[in-house]
Amino acid sequence: MKRKSKDNFKSITKCILKILGASAGTYVLGTLAGGRRSDKLLKGLAQYSKWTILQTLRELRMRGYIEYEALDDKSPIILTDKGLKRSLHYQLADFFGAARKKWDYLWRMVIFDIPEKKKTLREIFRRKLNTIGFYQLQKSVFVAPFKCERELIKIGELYHVLPHILILTVASLGPREKDVRKYFFEK
Repeated sequence: MKRKSKDNFKSITKCILKILGASAGTYVLGTLAGGRRSDKLLKGLAQYSKWTILQTLRELRMRGYIEYEALDDKSPIILTDKGLKRSLHYQLADFFGAARKKWDYLWRMVIFDIPEKKKTLREIFRRKLNTIGFYQLQKSVFVAPFKCERELIKIGELYHVLPHILILTVASLGPREKDVRKYFFEK
């Protein structure tokens, strides 16, 4: 794949998965690729031809992100669990990027104690927190300077680890606050 094609694919993929994620996981192609484009995300797809969108949908189906029976204007396009995770990743990355501009001077701390029998899920959850921009204070303690409780609950539910997660809002991180502020605000 050429560089421009790869960038287009990533851009369209991100847009489609975010649309599907925001619409409870189901959408109809007629709205996605040619219908009314009133939604901000749909406007992001307006720059691409219907053919390009259809090709991307076929690729997403091959990769296991979406399912559909036919690519027509009436058949629903359904987000798979794998697609839901990727969609949530895109939504959180956008949310956290925008949230960094506004800080209410409180820290959101995530503490988790996921049992050894769920070790794989624990590592996935830890990587997800790192990926979306949390600062790791300790092995199972992460912080962020913006409101993200609902998003953290979504992640916990998605990975089936919510009962093992504690989300706190704290005013100070003690002697570590200087390092954490530097990480978030002096990039």
